[in-house]
Amino acid sequence: MIEIQISARELVDLLKSGLFEEFRSKFQRLVKEGVHTPFELADAINTLIQEADPGSDSKIIVSQKTNSDKHIVMIMDASRFFGEAFTVTRQMFVV
Repeated sequence: MIEIQISARELVDLLKSGLFEEFRSKFQRLVKEGVHTPFELADAINTLIQEADPGSDSKIIVSQKTNSDKHIVMIMDASRFFGEAFTVTRQMFVV
């Protein structure tokens, strides 16, 4: 449990810093090495985001497996252009 919190905290720090490529790379590595499932990581990241900023609309969403047994990971955020009622996919990658 502590290990996933450390991994999630590092990933949240990368997101906050705008280092999306580093976030993607670390997320993919943790899943590929079997350290954590994509769902465990997303849940831990979302929990930390909400604890740090309860009003935040940012979240990580993991899709069900695709035809190639991969998952699509999406970094979602509120749209500043269309208003708070809309969410926008900021980044998307496969694990």
